[in-house]
Amino acid sequence: MRKFLVSSLLICSASVQAFWEDHVAVYDTRLKATVEIPVDKFLADSPAPTIIYGHGCGGLGPRDTVTVKLLRSWGYNVLLINSFKNRNVEQNCEKQMFVTRQQRVLDAVSVSDWAKQQKWHQGKIGYFGVSQGGESALSVASWATADTFSAVVALYPACRPGYNPNVPVQIHIGSDDDWTPARNCDRYKQVNNFDIHEYPNTFHGFERQGPTIYAYGHRIEYNAESTRISMQKTRAFFDKHLKE
Repeated sequence: MRKFLVSSLLICSASVQAFWEDHVAVYDTRLKATVEIPVDKFLADSPAPTIIYGHGCGGLGPRDTVTVKLLRSWGYNVLLINSFKNRNVEQNCEKQMFVTRQQRVLDAVSVSDWAKQQKWHQGKIGYFGVSQGGESALSVASWATADTFSAVVALYPACRPGYNPNVPVQIHIGSDDDWTPARNCDRYKQVNNFDIHEYPNTFHGFERQGPTIYAYGHRIEYNAESTRISMQKTRAFFDKHLKE
């Protein structure tokens, strides 16, 4: 059963979208070569700030597109980047890291630099990541300077030690998350630039509608109330740091 559920997740991830509108060249430190990263654009109706979206360890899935469209509805351009596709990586959830946190930062920075050159972008750039993409958000924030990323939001990241963000970071995580435990984020509650929100009775993947499943032994479960509150806070956070 577990194998079936994991396989189903990966099939959904692979089928999210067959066409990518643009590609951005990024140097891959593992492959020692330049890789063309697919980028799908969800553009605002007029030039606007841009949010870069970082997917989780299973790659892109249809539910990522749901969140991306919500972010766009707030008046932002949203760039959905696929860090796995042209690296021939199916998933990055197990011990071997085919695409490292540092590489995800390089992907984000390259796409950010590209976005700044586009006529549809105006103003600041933010980053929104889920799960492993959320941990990439913490890495982005620790690397960022005032002229790169202005704010990042991370959903249920692995709050490893050592992050020291240069820009505001907002974290949303469930109290019952058994994949990226909320207690690991406690180390950052008194650290500058962190705004951490923990939701009771909430598991990993709480914003992703659908039945409860188990992936790699971890519970993935939708929680409508945690989603509603976290998205309200995310919108206010981005509006403050990207639009004001």
